Amino acid sequence: MFVIVGLGNPGREYAKTRHNVGFMTIDKIAERLNISVNKKGFRSVYGEGRLGGTRVVLAKPETFMNNSGWAVGDLLKWYKPQHDELIVIYDDIDLPCGALRIRMNGSAGTHNGMRSIESLIGFEDFPRIRVGIGKPAHGLIDHVLGVPNDEEAKLIDGAMMQAAEAAELIIAGKPEEAQTRFNYKPPKKQKAERGMQSAKFRYVPQRELSAFSKGEEVFFENTDMGPNAVNAPDYPFGIEQIKDAEARLVRFAPLIEKAFPETAPRHGIIESELKAVPNYQKQLLKRGGCSEAVPAGSLFIKADSELPVAGSVKARGGIYEVLKHTEKLALEHGLITTDSDYSTLLEKREFFSKYKIQVGSTGNLGLSIGIASAALGYDVTVHMSADAKQWKKDLLREKGVDVIEYQTDYSEAVRQGRKLSDADPTSYFIDDENSVDLFMGYAVAALRLRAQLSAHGVSVDAEHPLFVYLPCGVGGAPGGITFGLKKLFGDAVHCFFVEPVNAPCMLAAFAKGECVPVAEFGLSGKTQADGLAVGCASKLVFEAMRKTLDGEFTVSDGRLLPLLRLLNGSEGIFVEPSAAISAAAYMGMMGESCTDYLKKHGLDEKMSRAAHILWATGGGLVPETERNELCGTGAKR
Repeated sequence: MFVIVGLGNPGREYAKTRHNVGFMTIDKIAERLNISVNKKGFRSVYGEGRLGGTRVVLAKPETFMNNSGWAVGDLLKWYKPQHDELIVIYDDIDLPCGALRIRMNGSAGTHNGMRSIESLIGFEDFPRIRVGIGKPAHGLIDHVLGVPNDEEAKLIDGAMMQAAEAAELIIAGKPEEAQTRFNYKPPKKQKAERGMQSAKFRYVPQRELSAFSKGEEVFFENTDMGPNAVNAPDYPFGIEQIKDAEARLVRFAPLIEKAFPETAPRHGIIESELKAVPNYQKQLLKRGGCSEAVPAGSLFIKADSELPVAGSVKARGGIYEVLKHTEKLALEHGLITTDSDYSTLLEKREFFSKYKIQVGSTGNLGLSIGIASAALGYDVTVHMSADAKQWKKDLLREKGVDVIEYQTDYSEAVRQGRKLSDADPTSYFIDDENSVDLFMGYAVAALRLRAQLSAHGVSVDAEHPLFVYLPCGVGGAPGGITFGLKKLFGDAVHCFFVEPVNAPCMLAAFAKGECVPVAEFGLSGKTQADGLAVGCASKLVFEAMRKTLDGEFTVSDGRLLPLLRLLNGSEGIFVEPSAAISAAAYMGMMGESCTDYLKKHGLDEKMSRAAHILWATGGGLVPETERNELCGTGAKR
């Protein structure tokens, strides 16, 4: 049997676009073989039929291009074809319009749909048919998602007819004939130039920032950043606010230790380890095509993925704001003084049950606030966007949390949650877009990191720079951590946010000078990194980062699972896809893309003495079955 998958995006608005030639080729094969492709299943529209005596399944994933691997994985698990019985058909910008290229195996290249497939199914030795759509001089995303003109349409239609015939030859056991008849043969000059191509982040200065709308992987330098910006007279936050937050967490430590026994080793202080990862570093440098001219320095992971209670960085800000609100209520009603044993508040669950706490979330913030609030007795509601994982919703419900699901994005879930909370005088809304308390809860991490770096023998000063790579969703966690680090280490620390290419909400804010939806740049906001699937950044965080953040990297979804699996295999550390994204930024900093940036700032001669931290933001509560799927070999047999 054969499973033939054409790649594309579902929806009428994409039906005739260049990116959907895979879907359209499936339609042509279906017409030739008289197969109706109208069944729903396997996260696809599919149909079954025969070519001669061979069973054939035709499928068009409904997951959107960048998540095609989930649909293909479902199909393989059910039909169980051999590796060479899977055929994938897709568009290729590196082939001239109307050209065809057939290969029986190979790598995904730059195609996000193929990256998703290969990372999830775990093998590359399957036939693939690439239909050329040509590469524009600029405006790549508009080209790919645009409708071809009449001349191009004729060329592409002819190529799709050839692709359909090539698929039939492969099914008939004649792949060599298909390649001989249909493979595009480039002029010798073009063939020689192909070897010069390499994947890298494109440097984008402030003045050209709108170019990221192409959906490319870019490195953005914030040229508006000022020296020692966090100590400027007009900067909105100060070190005393961080110290106040740390003191409050210390007061609550006895309660945390009693409510959550897993925090006992640190006596109720919720903190993660700083781990050296030399094996991972070697693999990243080896596989990332990193520049030999840039010394690698030392690499660490800040394992917030293993934070107790919530298993993510949100255990910092989220739980802190719940505790601060709890302290306020308890002091107002005479339940404690600031000198009391705060663990006695666990005996006041009936009192706290009269109050509500609500939050909007893509997942991890909801987990931290839901778990902590429920333990104290609050009536908790978490408003979850369509991007939230089902297991996170299930876990919250197991803890007694009311989960309201929305078929919309994160920003809408927050708006609806805020609206419902504002209408109830007993309700307190934790607002990830506007909360100073969340911000300060995250900033405390910097105070603790300083001691951990010292324990590893790492100095941070002008001659020993520290680079920190922080996954960014709405911005609260990376923003708070960056603020804290800049307060402690000044310009000796270099902080970079890392966002998905299709959901770079903070980058959109830098591009426009205000917080705007990524949709204004023609981007979907969809990503496999559910915690980063945010369409519009926090205004509070953007204003705090406007002259403080060093820069950003945007990363394609296709990198996430390979980086996740490489970390798990080399160091035995599991993280979520949204946490794995930071490693791509380290690879970028070590590559040719950033050599000019390092020289410009006088860092190139200091890199051998530099330390780098990948902030692992989540993964600790992921169920074993989900971990196995993310770390395993998918459908490989």
